[in-house]
Amino acid sequence: MIDGYAKYGDMASARFLFDQAPNKDIVAWSALISGYAQNGQPNEAVKIFLEMSTKNVKPDEFIIVSLMSACSQDHVQAALIDMNAKGGNMERATSLFDMISYCSMIQGLSVHGRGDQAVALFNKMLNEGLAPDEVAFTVILTACSRSGLVEEGWHFFESMRHKYHLTPSPDHYACMVDLLSRSGQLNAAYDLLQSMPMEPHAGAWGALLGACKLNGNIEFGELIANQLFEIEPPNPHNYVLLSNIHAAADRWFDVSADVNDVLVAIDHVIDLGLASPSKLAVVGGSHGGFLTTHLIGQAQDKFIAAAARNPVCNLALMVGTTDIPDWRFAEAYGSEGQNSFTDAHVKTPTLFLLGAQDLRVPVSTGLQYARALKEKGVPIKVIVFPNDTHAIERLQSDFESFLSIGVWFKKYLS
Repeated sequence: MIDGYAKYGDMASARFLFDQAPNKDIVAWSALISGYAQNGQPNEAVKIFLEMSTKNVKPDEFIIVSLMSACSQDHVQAALIDMNAKGGNMERATSLFDMISYCSMIQGLSVHGRGDQAVALFNKMLNEGLAPDEVAFTVILTACSRSGLVEEGWHFFESMRHKYHLTPSPDHYACMVDLLSRSGQLNAAYDLLQSMPMEPHAGAWGALLGACKLNGNIEFGELIANQLFEIEPPNPHNYVLLSNIHAAADRWFDVSADVNDVLVAIDHVIDLGLASPSKLAVVGGSHGGFLTTHLIGQAQDKFIAAAARNPVCNLALMVGTTDIPDWRFAEAYGSEGQNSFTDAHVKTPTLFLLGAQDLRVPVSTGLQYARALKEKGVPIKVIVFPNDTHAIERLQSDFESFLSIGVWFKKYLS
């Protein structure tokens, strides 16, 4: 409620609720301080911060960020001096405020790429006798990462553990992984992740995956991506990033190999007399749906009908969004595909079954792809299941999807 009133701009009501709270936890303090800072009342934000300090409540990252915003105004510093003169025991509050002031300036230098100056200011803070806390180390490690200061970053990371006896959090490790990754030291970054006493979070793995893209390291990218798929399977960004790594290296031959394997198997079955070439249809879901779209693209006269359940397609890699049907050729065969298959188009009537709640592949992707095929004159049908995710696994939806596939295939195979 305090946060809600603060976001609405009603700080009087927010303060009233805060004062009435019998037990004020860190969330309540944070909501009020953030509210004052965001509503143009930095002096009040500082007052609440100082009051909180006298209660021996340790500030978290959210409070630090709010105070950094308030400290950016000179008259706030003057107000702090005035309060110190009038107040009682303000030593701890003053020390915390000095720390925030330094961190605010260090962060500002970091944002503008002035890492060397950020390091110098951090060292000045240490020389003045201020003991950095976990938040201060996050700020300086981020500054080192943005400016590629590997040696300095390692120094601060080690001093955090051995000199100040602070236990690095997953965020501190993520900063170091990002620093090492940006400098091309992928193996060192991976080793650091493996040495963590706790499970690395997605941010740390994501930093390393992003570096794999920058360095064109496909094998390492696949290894890291698999870790991310286990940690946060619904996040489509990881799949897109891995796709971009393959695309940057013209490594779509893996898709082409899968297509060729399927076509060879189909021809073998036809040669044995077990299937009729005039009765072939293909259906696939997820990555199988992705393969389905490649099959009907590279063998446009092979299949009479097709169906794809939430195909994992990446429109960002398509060659010309106005001619998406040609994209699969360039994707499968690399940059030469644009020249080799300019006259080829999909012909196979295709049914799309899409889950509207799909977090892995946005429903808009399937809709855009289907629309492009329709513009090329390909018979298509789209069925959207409004309450289903990527798997389309609700019993009714699962039944209806396969029933629809059966009806679609019967229409073209009869």
